[in-house]
Amino acid sequence: AQPFVPSPLGPPNNCILEPADGVHKSTHELQQQYEQYQRESQRQQTLQPQRSMDNMDIDGHPALPAPPALTEDEMSNSRQLLQEFLHKHTTYELLPESGRVTVLDFDLPVQHAFYARFQQSIHVAPICDNGTSEFVGMVNPGDFVRILYDLQRGMKNEALSQAEVESHTLRKWRKREQENGSTPRPFASVGPESSLQQAGKIMLEENLDELPILARDHDPDEKYLVHMARISEILASLSYHFRHIVSSLPVLAQPLGALNIGWWIPGQKKTDKELKVLQIGSSLSSALEILTSGLQPAVPIVDSNGIV
Repeated sequence: AQPFVPSPLGPPNNCILEPADGVHKSTHELQQQYEQYQRESQRQQTLQPQRSMDNMDIDGHPALPAPPALTEDEMSNSRQLLQEFLHKHTTYELLPESGRVTVLDFDLPVQHAFYARFQQSIHVAPICDNGTSEFVGMVNPGDFVRILYDLQRGMKNEALSQAEVESHTLRKWRKREQENGSTPRPFASVGPESSLQQAGKIMLEENLDELPILARDHDPDEKYLVHMARISEILASLSYHFRHIVSSLPVLAQPLGALNIGWWIPGQKKTDKELKVLQIGSSLSSALEILTSGLQPAVPIVDSNGIV
């Protein structure tokens, strides 16, 4: 191997190859060479034309040119390809080789359900009534926020004691919701043989991020939970399937701003979904109010300059 000596300049992983005759430059000569290299680099940068910030992305890199607008035929073909894929493939393909599912008992105290969700990293959990062995509903982070908000108001108005809050079960919470005029959302699920199109349609119609996949064992009247299907898993299946033929789906090349999705700051895009943000000093109750209203699933926290 060719001999080398460590460089006195730069990080330790830099090295300078030593000539075959064993004569290498002194530290002073290396320093002069390095300064000359810096001067030449600065000179080359000044000779390059300055790039406009209008053609840069958020990281300062050159922005990609905007793709052309979709034609009616391109949109129709993209929609047809997506529908064919979602119709032919089933939710069985979303089942992991091994996994863990969590079901909450209808008579479980809300406090324990909250801890279980936190400790098990559960996003959405079905609720089962052990008395009837039937699934009666689901709880998601928004439900827990509404429960906390409701219990906070109950304690503030002295309608609930601390002991009642600690023993408040999911069944009591459902009953309390009904007494306040709220209609419980019907329990929705699919089977392993259901198509991805059916699962996605239910998620969109019921505004669900996750959907239970229930299977039958020996007893046809009993079902058990095998997996919680997620929107992200369906999108990942689409991405994996079309990864080598992206050109056949020109809709995927469109920028987010060209699609009628998401929440936007007023004036940025014509949409019915107005993005609400909070300042760093905003109260927690303000965030709870936005989250419980169902207007948006998350609230960005920004500083005085509007930066998240």
